[in-house]
Amino acid sequence: MICDSNGKVILPFDKEDKTYNSRLNSYFPDSFRDILIKKEHIGENYISNKFDTTIKNNVIIVSKLKEEYFKKLQNDQFKLRVFIFTSLMIFIAVVIFFVFKKINEIFYFHYKSKLEDKVKYSNHEYKLANSFLSKNIDPKLILSQASTSMILTDDKVNILYVNNSFTELFEYTQEEVLGKNPGFLRNEDLEQKGITILKNAIENDKSTTVVLRNYTKSNKLKYIELSISPIFDEKNDTIIYYLGIQKDVTKEQKILRELRRIF
Repeated sequence: MICDSNGKVILPFDKEDKTYNSRLNSYFPDSFRDILIKKEHIGENYISNKFDTTIKNNVIIVSKLKEEYFKKLQNDQFKLRVFIFTSLMIFIAVVIFFVFKKINEIFYFHYKSKLEDKVKYSNHEYKLANSFLSKNIDPKLILSQASTSMILTDDKVNILYVNNSFTELFEYTQEEVLGKNPGFLRNEDLEQKGITILKNAIENDKSTTVVLRNYTKSNKLKYIELSISPIFDEKNDTIIYYLGIQKDVTKEQKILRELRRIF
């Protein structure tokens, strides 16, 4: 500790705590400074009891002040580290959230676009088939050569004909399905929104497209995108057929469900 000629402490000096020296000086009474600056009280072998006691007391005070200061400094540094670490973790979490959100959007819109393209393609095939049938061309010739599974039913929705793609997809022969309602492909899996939509469309003589869970002869699950449309007679007032076009979208549906489960 260093004092000036008036007995005021000038060192140590704390740059961060501007009041440190002034607080330190407040602990030193005037009697201490008087002893310090009065030369006649100081000899080679003499230090007064008063001076000695004052020095000891103030050494204790200074030690406590230093201890208090360093504790405060360490506490502030710890709080700063905690704040920096917490902020960093929050930032990383936010970045990860937005990255996964973006990935989800990319995959979702990609497969959604593919499904929409398939629906358009199915509708296009249906229109072509319907056009040919309306010109009295043999429906079997049209249906048998289609690469997509097709079903032709009567106005009561009983199967009249299925093409080769149908038999390959569901493992049934034509003889096994003739006269049956296509609903037998759903087995006991009846809790499907698409079934209600399909029934409403048939009751109102409308076309529609739905995704259904169907099952093969060996009981394998297939997600089928079914597009149906009524075919009217020449007077266009009586339904004589229903044409169904079936697309196997099992892979796409599994990917979409997995993405929804993850995100």
